[in-house]
Amino acid sequence: MPIRDNDHLNELRASMDIDALRHDLAIAAEAARAGRSNEEVSDEELRVAFERMSPDIERRYGVAVWDAMVVAQPVPETSTDAVNQSQHDQEWQALYDALGAVLIQFGKEDAYGNGDYWIVDDSCGTPCHNVRISRLGFVTPHLISAIQRALQATPHWKVLLQIDETLDGVPGSSSGLTVHHDTVEPHPRLRA
Repeated sequence: MPIRDNDHLNELRASMDIDALRHDLAIAAEAARAGRSNEEVSDEELRVAFERMSPDIERRYGVAVWDAMVVAQPVPETSTDAVNQSQHDQEWQALYDALGAVLIQFGKEDAYGNGDYWIVDDSCGTPCHNVRISRLGFVTPHLISAIQRALQATPHWKVLLQIDETLDGVPGSSSGLTVHHDTVEPHPRLRA
């Protein structure tokens, strides 16, 4: 069952042995590396290694391997201070609005995969936005530059572009890009 929202994510985290899950995921990453550095391993090699492990992960933890990676990510520490929360909420909304204005220039938004993208409209309390990409061709250098310009007002924020395109009914990738105001890096960054 895919992760539905932040409440579901928190329930999954509370019900799992996260250290064991991280260990299992690290084993798959290490198998793909075979003694090489992270930079020497292709995304395809990592995808194949995780796909091989997917049935075991689903049996042990009840979630697909790609959702397990999300569950296994460290939970960022957030301030419960009301002033900080209010500032976060204001920044989240301002960036959400800015991303909406930027992305609509490049394609069509649709939460059900019938467009080019969907800006996830749920704040998880961290300084990032998640944009689900339904069509790989939507991601261009011009799009990335436009997102980076939108991030200039809040340089501590980032935008995760998660590729959700399917090939023959199978997810083509669980990867994507993490866009910062000044850099872009592959996502997810897997470390053993």
